[in-house]
Amino acid sequence: MAFGPRSASWRGHRVSRLKEGPVRQEQGPKLTVAAAPGVHDTVLSMLPPPPCSVLDAGAGSGALSERMAKQGYRVRACEMRPELFAAPSVSCDFADVQVRLPYGDAEFDCGIMVEVIEHLDSPSHALGELVRVVRPGGTVVVTTPNIQNYLSRLHFLLRGNYGKYFADAELRGDRDSVYRHAMPLHHLTVRRLLRSAGAPVVDVRANELLTIRRIRSIRAVVGKLLVVLSVSLMQPAGQRVLIQGEILCFKAVKLAPTRL
Repeated sequence: MAFGPRSASWRGHRVSRLKEGPVRQEQGPKLTVAAAPGVHDTVLSMLPPPPCSVLDAGAGSGALSERMAKQGYRVRACEMRPELFAAPSVSCDFADVQVRLPYGDAEFDCGIMVEVIEHLDSPSHALGELVRVVRPGGTVVVTTPNIQNYLSRLHFLLRGNYGKYFADAELRGDRDSVYRHAMPLHHLTVRRLLRSAGAPVVDVRANELLTIRRIRSIRAVVGKLLVVLSVSLMQPAGQRVLIQGEILCFKAVKLAPTRL
């Protein structure tokens, strides 16, 4: 969204433009969807209906925050770079999820971290903070790239990494940015971290199932046959979400504290 003056035709403005010099347009934050296709839809399908309160931790530009607000959720967002947040209907606080979220215990009905934990050096602490601010019985939804699908396994077999989401340069730290993909997480690890934080996983879904949809060459035919064969042989058997899912979406429910 441009916040500078609107561009005008040269007719009637030629002299003044030449005298004033080039017009500079200041660019403000833009509401963009950074997540993979289908991730936001899947996250929304895992939340209870509005008007429950939701914390969007690591909200990015705020595309999902704004969408939830328009659906009737009471949304609060936090982000390490809140100056990039552009959702007009939602307030955004500065927060480093690896330190402490600026909210009280059990303040929200739901907490979400969408495409966040794979960027963190301390995902365990961040998930603990997210669970802390959700009330007992509340919903926690977390997403991360699936390193167990057949493409990631093939990449690891041939190249020793997990494919497009975890390039060697990012894993090494060559790209010094909070947006680098630094932490590939197995689905069992995510389950363990959430359970340890007090919110066992009750459902796992994927934004989409990876497959070869267009067969226009011999290579595509061979690839399709390899996919069918490998998926049928891979473990865990019959769990297509884990074997073919691109981005995994975990739904957990916070347990009530036990009384000793």
